[in-house]
Amino acid sequence: MALITVSLYLAGARKEALVVAIVLIITNVVSFGFKYVIARPRPADLGVTPENQPSFPSGHTANAFAFATTLSSYHRKFSVVMFSWALLVAFSRVYLGFHYVTDLIGGALVGVTIR
Repeated sequence: MALITVSLYLAGARKEALVVAIVLIITNVVSFGFKYVIARPRPADLGVTPENQPSFPSGHTANAFAFATTLSSYHRKFSVVMFSWALLVAFSRVYLGFHYVTDLIGGALVGVTIR
């Protein structure tokens, strides 16, 4: 995400890059705020040692969906690719044992709503 944002900036799409950067910053602030207010523990039953950070919502998923939503508003022809990528990011979080499915739903809602 950072590489694409910097590439946009260097390619002359400065306003778009700035919007993407601001959306990602706000998404991180909101998702981490929810994490510590809700304080849901991460899954421990999948053989992966839970991290110290709370689970809900998934920050990776929130960022992926915020990024996909923001870029899709500028480049509609890439919407399917961007949201497919965001879904793969979300799926990987459950697959790797770091989140519950409801964490992904919460993260996706945060990401789509911020834009």
